Amino acid sequence: MIVISLLPVFLARLLVVAACSLLLAACGTSEKDALKEMKWSYSDDGVQIQVQAAPALNQVQGQPHMLTLAVVQMEDPNGFTALTANAAKLKTLLLSDSPPQGVLSIKRIFIAPGEVRNLTLERVEKAQYIGLAAGYDHLDPARCTRLYRIGVEVDSSGIIVKSRTAVPEPLRIQLRLGPEGIQESPGSKLEPVEPTKPKAGLVPAAAPTQPNATSAASSTTSNATPSDAK
Repeated sequence: MIVISLLPVFLARLLVVAACSLLLAACGTSEKDALKEMKWSYSDDGVQIQVQAAPALNQVQGQPHMLTLAVVQMEDPNGFTALTANAAKLKTLLLSDSPPQGVLSIKRIFIAPGEVRNLTLERVEKAQYIGLAAGYDHLDPARCTRLYRIGVEVDSSGIIVKSRTAVPEPLRIQLRLGPEGIQESPGSKLEPVEPTKPKAGLVPAAAPTQPNATSAASSTTSNATPSDAK
């Protein structure tokens, strides 16, 4: 009878403990809240690029040449897409001494044939995307450019009350520069862009549009190619 009489007391205490646990858990920070409050902050080593250049880098008529590598940081990826839409715009970007409109930072680095180099660069405030543009002689954007998204890391602390914080994580890129263009590497992940928790990886380039027969014919007769200009 004593056990039976103590049972309601035990259940009441159990309910109180459960209610307190739920209340404390509600005081924590969710991953969604952490991502919402996250700041795209500055980091002195936020961009790490391992460059491996082919001995026949930027080969023209059988001879290798040094090239310029532009590291572009931006908040909106559309800016990089517009600045590398064609050979003329890509050339302008590679020669830029200051960040163009829509760009937070641009840094030019000279890469020699056969060079293996580790680059550690600062990530500027508000930067969410890193664009790479290599100055190959042909200036074909599809072979000269790559666009990467900076990932986010969410840390949690606490046993009962979970507190979560989100911070941008360092972007690590393995860049292989072949004789005639950028080559894919194990560090370049073709992953979709997630709307809530971004993951670091290569942003795939959009497929080029195919002109119809009429527009192709008119462009052939009205526009001279770079080789014709030479």
